Amino acid sequence: MELQKYYQEKLNNARHGSEQTKKKILHISLLRIIIFITGFIALCYGYDQGGAIIGGILLGTFIPFLLLVKLHNRLFHQKDWHETSIRHYQAELASLENDNSAFDGGKEWIDASHPFSLDLDVFGERSLFQFLNRTCTPFGKETLSHWLRQPLDNKIDIETRQQAIKELSNYNDFRETFRITGCLNKNDETTMSDLKEWIASPSVFLQKRSNQWICRCHQHHPVRFGNDECYFHELVWLGFLFFRHCEFQTYQKDYTYPGILQQDLEDAFHLRPSD
Repeated sequence: MELQKYYQEKLNNARHGSEQTKKKILHISLLRIIIFITGFIALCYGYDQGGAIIGGILLGTFIPFLLLVKLHNRLFHQKDWHETSIRHYQAELASLENDNSAFDGGKEWIDASHPFSLDLDVFGERSLFQFLNRTCTPFGKETLSHWLRQPLDNKIDIETRQQAIKELSNYNDFRETFRITGCLNKNDETTMSDLKEWIASPSVFLQKRSNQWICRCHQHHPVRFGNDECYFHELVWLGFLFFRHCEFQTYQKDYTYPGILQQDLEDAFHLRPSD
């Protein structure tokens, strides 16, 4: 499919979704106002009808109101998703016209002392980095810059990276969903430093002696499931992969993982297609 036609179709779908979501938000807002006014009027007429009547009016007003508030917040998240998608596809369409200004050029890595990056315009405006850059996290941006500043010189490593890129190139929806999600939940250096500090901090769970005993016990005594045995840390890891898989499937129904991710899940859960 022609790229321009593909991105234009995606852009039109995102705009349509944004308009539909904005209409829903408006309807929900009006409905909340109606429920609040109706409840207030009912409370004024029934304030002397006893506690049971007042309680029923309050419950009949606030429960639907709170449910609509929750739905309203969810719709706002959908609106942010559609607006981020619109910016993403607009940037891709502009890139096809040789306008990559929407993407970071990595000017912080411009280095006159580097053997080739300055002469070949690897970083900066209208650079190779800006042309390639679709990262949405600080460490992703750092990784791409490292690849360009220190390219591989081993044939096996080069072919392995090429194979990974070739495989991911066939999963447009996955790559776009990944980037839009990253742009929607934009992380900065402060957020990443806080995350690293939290990872390095002592475990609150393991500070309790009873939890320490459970972990030590399960590390030395396997848990048996039928004829299979596994250890506590393996259960934790498999649980993490399972819930990560379920959470992703909530947003990506009828979606097939890229092979490298599918292989990861199969190895973790010992899943293999039936012969």
